[in-house]
Amino acid sequence: MTDQAKKKALNKHFSEVLCPGCGQAIRESDDMSRIQYVRTKRATDVFFHTECFRRIWNRREKNGKRLIDANALDDEVTNFFLAITGNPKQTTVVRECKESFRRMIDEQPTVYANNGWIPVSEKLPEVGKMVKVTVHSSGWIADYDSAWVPEEEKTYHSEEYGVYDGYLSRAGKWRFYDDQYSENTCVKEFGTDKGTVYDVVTAWMPKEQIEPYKEE
Repeated sequence: MTDQAKKKALNKHFSEVLCPGCGQAIRESDDMSRIQYVRTKRATDVFFHTECFRRIWNRREKNGKRLIDANALDDEVTNFFLAITGNPKQTTVVRECKESFRRMIDEQPTVYANNGWIPVSEKLPEVGKMVKVTVHSSGWIADYDSAWVPEEEKTYHSEEYGVYDGYLSRAGKWRFYDDQYSENTCVKEFGTDKGTVYDVVTAWMPKEQIEPYKEE
């Protein structure tokens, strides 16, 4: 859009036009090469300072696209527009901008951190569907309850993480198949018996993954 066309669109407004990015007024006397113009699907004219436009739309890290926290960004959008003050006639423009930002956030595909692993505390798979699971196994002591094995000969096995095929049962319990393809039932948290191995599913994913998920 040419600078002259921007001025023409700006002249159609009888009230003061505010930049949704910073809340400052945009006037015909301003340098139009530093002004961005957007017309919404509801035929509302929106003017941005180029710096504000870039800050909102085009922020990127040097190495490419970044993962974002959609919930945090949605809160930021809400707080950002609540902070804008000005002519009450700009309320419609601000509301439409906020709705547009939120719609674009919602339309983005969800990308989980940890290389695709989904923590069970955030989301669960469909019941009965076979998925890849990260199993956190407790440490345990072989022959712990045996009175025949001297204490110094009892073997301690440390905690470990493993990746297996597993599924969530109708009863809400995780089950997985170990390296011998034996089915094992998991618990929600480690118990206190040092002679027992407790298995807890911490994360899952619908595709192959090499590195297991590890809780921070």
